[in-house]
Amino acid sequence: MTQWSVLAALAACGLAVLGALITPPPGIGAAVALAGWPRFGLYALAGVLLGGTGCVDAVARLRLLPIRRRAVGLVLLGLLASLTVAAINVVRLSRDIADPWGPALWLGSMVLLLGYVLFPLSRRIGWASLWASASTSATARRSGVLIALGLVVLAAALRLPALGAIPGGINADEGDRAATAFDVLSNQAPASWFDSGWFYINMVYFRLLAVSLALFGPDIAGGRMLSALCGIAFVAAIGWCGCRNFGWRVGLVATALAAAMDMNIQHSRFLSEAAPTALLWAISIGGFLEGTRTGRPWAWALAGLCGGLSLYFYPSARLWAAGAVLTVGLLWLQLRNRRLLAGGVIAAIATLVAAGPFLVHLSQFRDEATGRYLQTTVLDPLNQSRLEYLTPPEPWPLLAALQGERTLGLFDRYPDGGGFLPRPTTQPLFGQPLAALTLVGAVYALVRGWRDPRLAVISIWFWLGLSGVALTVESPDYLRAVGMLPSLCFIVAVPLVDLIDRFSMVVSPKIVVRHTLLAGAAPALVTAVLALQEVTSYFNSFATMPAGWGPATREGQAVASLGTLGPVYSLEMNEHAVSSGWVRLLAPHALRGRLPNPGRELPILGLPPTVVQGRTDLRPDVVPGPDQGLSVLLSNDPNQRPYLELLRQLYPDNTLTDVGDGRRAFQVAAGGLAATRGAMLFGAGGGARAVDGPGDVPPDVALPASLTWRSGVLLSRGGGYAFSVTAPGQVQLRLDGVTVIDGSNAAGPLQATAVVARGLHFLELTADISRPAQRVSLTLFDPDGSTRPLNAAETFRPMDSPWGLLLRKAQSVTPNGLADAVLDATVAMAFFNPELGYVPVPNTLTWSGTLIAPRAGTYRMAFAAEDQMHLRVDGQLVDVVSLRPEQWQAAAVGSQLRLAEGPHQVEVTLDVTHGGRELARWNWVPPQADGAVDAAAEWAVVPPRALRPDQPVTVAPSAGR
Repeated sequence: MTQWSVLAALAACGLAVLGALITPPPGIGAAVALAGWPRFGLYALAGVLLGGTGCVDAVARLRLLPIRRRAVGLVLLGLLASLTVAAINVVRLSRDIADPWGPALWLGSMVLLLGYVLFPLSRRIGWASLWASASTSATARRSGVLIALGLVVLAAALRLPALGAIPGGINADEGDRAATAFDVLSNQAPASWFDSGWFYINMVYFRLLAVSLALFGPDIAGGRMLSALCGIAFVAAIGWCGCRNFGWRVGLVATALAAAMDMNIQHSRFLSEAAPTALLWAISIGGFLEGTRTGRPWAWALAGLCGGLSLYFYPSARLWAAGAVLTVGLLWLQLRNRRLLAGGVIAAIATLVAAGPFLVHLSQFRDEATGRYLQTTVLDPLNQSRLEYLTPPEPWPLLAALQGERTLGLFDRYPDGGGFLPRPTTQPLFGQPLAALTLVGAVYALVRGWRDPRLAVISIWFWLGLSGVALTVESPDYLRAVGMLPSLCFIVAVPLVDLIDRFSMVVSPKIVVRHTLLAGAAPALVTAVLALQEVTSYFNSFATMPAGWGPATREGQAVASLGTLGPVYSLEMNEHAVSSGWVRLLAPHALRGRLPNPGRELPILGLPPTVVQGRTDLRPDVVPGPDQGLSVLLSNDPNQRPYLELLRQLYPDNTLTDVGDGRRAFQVAAGGLAATRGAMLFGAGGGARAVDGPGDVPPDVALPASLTWRSGVLLSRGGGYAFSVTAPGQVQLRLDGVTVIDGSNAAGPLQATAVVARGLHFLELTADISRPAQRVSLTLFDPDGSTRPLNAAETFRPMDSPWGLLLRKAQSVTPNGLADAVLDATVAMAFFNPELGYVPVPNTLTWSGTLIAPRAGTYRMAFAAEDQMHLRVDGQLVDVVSLRPEQWQAAAVGSQLRLAEGPHQVEVTLDVTHGGRELARWNWVPPQADGAVDAAAEWAVVPPRALRPDQPVTVAPSAGR
């Protein structure tokens, strides 16, 4: 090492310090971003000075070892056997991606390949090592191994404790990943290992995550354990790669940085497919370096297998193929030997063997190949509009300059834009010393890489990993930089040790640095300082919950708390709230139900869901038990507020609580819910009392008497129902005012059949009772032929008349009269399914019946809909504003309609122009007592009590009438 190299190091440090000093603060706008480029010029010059004056382990040529034909034949046999099994698997999976032999054949093909290349005879193929793997001193090797093991233990100590508490709370995406894994555990996930789950991520990852949840607990700690174990293995892989290819000092420094960098710790404590991806890339890079160093077939095979396996995890892992081609191509240009190409062929075959099922799936779902990239690419002007510093469409040169500065700026200027590594302050990834060393080291490795294959390979993977940030939005998105993590450790470690060696020569110029205690102690001390700063920064930042993670975390915690009362529901467009991944993860024991169509799914009754052809054909999909209450989670969305008054009318005994972030919980205790179940009994004297259900006679009722029971009853299917009534004398059964049974029961049970629309009907049962021992019972025969007595839990006591409007489709696939209609309690829906089934498009949905105006005056009315809605009152089309859900906040007073007190014939229509989600909600505000418009009142859904349907029941001729 010469004096010039020391002077170059001093100059490089000076330039780096100057670059740090002129780093501008982050801000918004293109000018602010472009102002950051001058510092990169200084860092680049520092890297050129440092890399151009360093000592280079030049490699002139390969020194080939003799190869035995049997060894080559053994490797070829292994490749052929593996490819044969893989090809058979590909053919079978092409016919059925869920082929039961698929996983076994896939794993078997990889084991075959590794087994053959690991035979002792196969391992003799190669060449003399291009560079020493480590110190030749036995003492140094033992010390190095012990230190490396200690660093792996340190990595475990930083990753395993308090996984459920640090980082505090959860990121919403952690929950969504866990939700798919929960589906695996409950056998609701795709049957195939190789199908796609959440955001195009292969089910191989979710099945591994499911194993972690099964072994370590179905909670956030159990899910994060997979990442933690991968993070520990990642540190070990960096140690193996570094010590074998860069020597013990660089290898141990890289291992320590891998163990302590807060970004690495976060990947290990964050539930994500990125952690397995980083591990597989680290092993793959190590395999390429080992294959280059020794030419051993097993190293090339390992590189290809791990690269192919990485495709099943983080979407940007698909860049691995580009990295592999660049790596083999660059190594060929530097070493120029056909055996190197043979190693590349082995890696390519191994990749195909590992990735075969993945490629089969992509061939069947080609849009998934680039689907996630197209959603996030910064090259799309539509995506550019998501970035405050871009003005779409940006010219490509300016776009490249802006994205490049934002990408490199993740080290020293910009905080995470993707929510993966949020901090209490707007801090970048590293503090200035480590950031400057990284940016200088990136150029240093490029300069040295022209003559050093090791650093050439490291540079390829570093810049390839960063391209995942540069090419996508939310820049800089730290999670998308996962591909750079394996090389990042060496980008820092190699120039750091080089600098320490140069300055050590100044301190002790007459001693060969490598053979002094200073050579090991100085890098260890500097690394310890950097590592301590990183560890302290991480645990200080994440001991408390990041603000960006708060809403999702508090929502899950709220559902967990509300779930102790009974099922928790969410409504309309936000019906997914209780079934979101983060809620499932934080509230695994809470019963959760979705009410996407409140108008036909409220009130919530105790009827079990109807199962048709293996699927639930009725919501809510969960119902409260006998001793349970319920909660409805109202999101912080203007479209949720109109439901509050509806809920109050249905469940008068309620509590409304604030559960944070603008959300409210409408709670009904078990007693309040029980009060809505059963029937009202009316005696001859006209008094009314609550009873358990139709036919129930309390012991203190004065007899003889003519008794009438009134209740709402849920008939969950449209079609023909048979009713059978047993009573001691004269009996009458009415459904929505239509007489179904009327006669004497002296000769036995009276039976009749009625065709009804699906929905909540008003039932009235009248019977003459003369003495307490006499009983009245009502039995239903469902359209599917099943027989059951009417259950009190499926009745709704507050119902005192027919409610709602009758809904029909203008066009139906199988027109079936009333059986094809639905009795909606009110007009409030967000989806066709499950009640309406398939709705051909274009189409018209029509709700018809009567509106009972509670008083004369001016009513405010407005529709919330994704298609146009129309209203006819007493046969006349009236003008009512129709707003999309995102515009609902601007509804203001809406339209004004003058109505007289009493009944009005109404017809509400929805023009259906598309499938899927189809919001349709009829909102009103009744006038004040004097009839004046009430401009200050909150919007409410038109309540069921104010609606009467067109006749939803027809009675077939019956001998029992």
